[in-house]
Amino acid sequence: MDKKYKVRHALLGALQARLSKFGDVSHLSRKEIQHLQMTPEAVSSVTGYLKTDLINQADYLLLLEEVSIYRTGSNIEMSILAPGSVAYFDSKYLQEGRKVFWSNLFDVAKTISTVVLLIFAVITFITGILRSQRTEEDIRGLKQEVETLKHNQLSRPLLKPRPASAPIVRKPS
Repeated sequence: MDKKYKVRHALLGALQARLSKFGDVSHLSRKEIQHLQMTPEAVSSVTGYLKTDLINQADYLLLLEEVSIYRTGSNIEMSILAPGSVAYFDSKYLQEGRKVFWSNLFDVAKTISTVVLLIFAVITFITGILRSQRTEEDIRGLKQEVETLKHNQLSRPLLKPRPASAPIVRKPS
């Protein structure tokens, strides 16, 4: 499975775990909600993925409105949104990753099987040509033998037939 799917799932998981500590967030103030945010470094220490990988995937998740990203200067903080929670609990990105993996594997298998079938076709074609050549050589050889036998048959003196007037003598037994 491609790493990006695992990173997306791990990122959502870390942000969801942070959100789960607070339970129902509808009653929290803006200042309290800021405690839900995590820096890429904090997420990296939880997930074990590189900060750059997490930021790249966070940008993608931001486009899908599954996370929110707050940038202040060089500081980045992220938090999960409702669609991100749903994606995490549904294992959306792990399923997508598996689907893409099997699709790619199937494409490779189709390519390999096509190449193998092509090789078999070429081998069959070549053996057919070789058999055809051998058959033609055998036919030429048989024709030569027939011509030789015809020639020998014609050049041999014929036996003289018995005259019809000569009586057949039988020996008594």
